[in-house]
Amino acid sequence: MSELVKVSTVIKNTFDLEIDYLLTFRCNYDCSYCISHDVNHPSLQRSSDEIIDACNFIFKQYSNKKIKLRILGGEPFVYKYFINLVNKLSNNDFLQINIITNLSVSEKALDKLKVSKNIVISASYHPEYSNNKDFVNKIKYLQNKGFITDCSVSIHPNEKYLKSSLYVLDNITENVYPKFLSIQPKSNINIYGKSYEYSKIIKDSIKKYKKTGLVNNDLKYEYENKTSKIFSMSDVMVNNRDNFKGLLCKAGHDKLHINEQGDVFPAACFLNSRIILGNMFEKTFKKPKNYVSCPFTSCKCTTDLTLTKFKNDKLVA
Repeated sequence: MSELVKVSTVIKNTFDLEIDYLLTFRCNYDCSYCISHDVNHPSLQRSSDEIIDACNFIFKQYSNKKIKLRILGGEPFVYKYFINLVNKLSNNDFLQINIITNLSVSEKALDKLKVSKNIVISASYHPEYSNNKDFVNKIKYLQNKGFITDCSVSIHPNEKYLKSSLYVLDNITENVYPKFLSIQPKSNINIYGKSYEYSKIIKDSIKKYKKTGLVNNDLKYEYENKTSKIFSMSDVMVNNRDNFKGLLCKAGHDKLHINEQGDVFPAACFLNSRIILGNMFEKTFKKPKNYVSCPFTSCKCTTDLTLTKFKNDKLVA
């Protein structure tokens, strides 16, 4: 196999910058496969105005840029001022707010969320805790109200959960895709482990489900011998095609990751590293000048996977 020299998304990103903001580590679900939650984590006490002020500090350094702010957790809806926060942020026309949620929030609470072209609700179905019919009904409820939605459906390695996940895939008609899961690592060298070993029954059942619309993030792999291949995100994750060690990455340029304390990292994969770009609440963040060389042998975060990786600066475009 010829040497890999570049990885990029097939469909060009329409945003100049994507920010993943882990608003709170607290979650009302305790999924066995999730590393980004704590059911006993203290409730977030910051005011929505304090968070907006800190976000604006980041935004001003990317003036005239189109930004996607992906708010995640934990579960962001457990933050008591979350709806107020999103409604205020949605007034920024340069900003798209992408809410990552397990959709356990009530329809009564969702009614308080402003319908806006600047808000996308990305719901994730978790078969260990979610009720599949309730989940589907809430998605249809949001769509009928005028919200833009997309859905990831967690594919559990235990076959007993397969039927419930297939129900969700079959009953949401647009912007829905299966998501294979990775094993929680035993060390803190990398926050993502390898994919679970899935049975042939599960793999065969999922084959027919293709990503469409908002969630089409297939990856193009380019090689030294001028050949290329296209892989789906599921294929990359479940077959461990995600070793980009040594390639330069646009983390910190096209993507930022911010934790609950306001520390800014180039991407989620650097959360356990010393590469911190500053803090948004302390207003010490500075845009990076150089590209970072990937130090990891596995990249299981879907948003990090979509970052362009390349062998040298000539391939950066």
